[in-house]
Amino acid sequence: MRMVLILVLAMLAGVPLVTNAADALIVFGNGVNNDEDDARHSKNALENIVRGDARFAGYTLDFDYAYNQTACIPEDGTKPSDSCIGDIYEAVKQTLTSINDQKFWEYFYRLRSEPQEEFEWFMETANTTPSTLEEVSLRTEDLVDHVTLYKDSIGAGKRVVLVAHSQGNLFGNEAYRFLNQTERASFGMVSVATPTARVLEDSNYDTAPYTTLCEDPIHLVTLAFVPNLSNFVNGCGSADSTPPVVNWFYHGFVSSYLAKESNSLNQIKGDIEYVLESLLDKFAIGDRVEVAIQGTILVWDAPDGNLIGYHEYEDQGVVVNGPRYSEQYKTWMWQVNFDNDPDGWVPETLLRKAGAGVPTGTITVSPNSPC
Repeated sequence: MRMVLILVLAMLAGVPLVTNAADALIVFGNGVNNDEDDARHSKNALENIVRGDARFAGYTLDFDYAYNQTACIPEDGTKPSDSCIGDIYEAVKQTLTSINDQKFWEYFYRLRSEPQEEFEWFMETANTTPSTLEEVSLRTEDLVDHVTLYKDSIGAGKRVVLVAHSQGNLFGNEAYRFLNQTERASFGMVSVATPTARVLEDSNYDTAPYTTLCEDPIHLVTLAFVPNLSNFVNGCGSADSTPPVVNWFYHGFVSSYLAKESNSLNQIKGDIEYVLESLLDKFAIGDRVEVAIQGTILVWDAPDGNLIGYHEYEDQGVVVNGPRYSEQYKTWMWQVNFDNDPDGWVPETLLRKAGAGVPTGTITVSPNSPC
């Protein structure tokens, strides 16, 4: 199995077929009611689980955490209480920027009592288009730390997978906006207990890599993805099953979502594997590829070499080497034997598998995407 290395292996010059080598950094982004020790503990738990799973044996991975300071950490530094609902307030306010303080609390208590007038108000609010999150809507220092970590890691030749829990999804989606097209091609996210309806650019709950338990009240936040799994019942309370018990206990990352032999643990590991493969296995030796963007692209004689020519949109060829990271151009590159000269190295973001139809290097972001 191809190895994913923390340091890109030196490749023998002049040898056309070599083992593909790349980095991967898995980052944990914490959610509500966490201090930094909790975030570090969750990162360690995630690392132990991934390193202990045979499906990741062919990868060499590094781990880190991106800490989001939450609203309920007391000024004296003590651990927040388990009923710290200020974090939920912060998450909901970031998701629906039109909510004012009074109506938030009306909504919050609706989770318990559901008075009709408050329900009608909230449904009306939910049907409005939420504003795009601005940088100031998140804790600015933490967001800067996120973006810096991701840019520095990708710039050093690493692919980055963020495993985001709860409010961490808001930070992940927002940080993604500050990555350029090349950086985005090396960044992926796995969502856990998300209060949003988007994993980066994927707002389709059938395809997005996310796990939200039916027992977790986070799915009651308007615009959040629907729950897609239960650790206790079949079908999330469908007609032929027992309805799940909804309790904030089941929102816990380690205690609930990473519970040993749980459905959620297996699904999260599967999502991590899927995202890793999508980032690291864009192409294989022998794949037929084509130029994915309109216009002219440049071709080099080596990843950090000299310009040797050009190719046009939909020009095709066969992958013979790669990926290799270009320190000069800060991007992953593949060597392609094109049907027409010149053959050479091309940035990954400018290629797609022949006949795929969707440009690998094209990123479309709607300003009205749900946050």
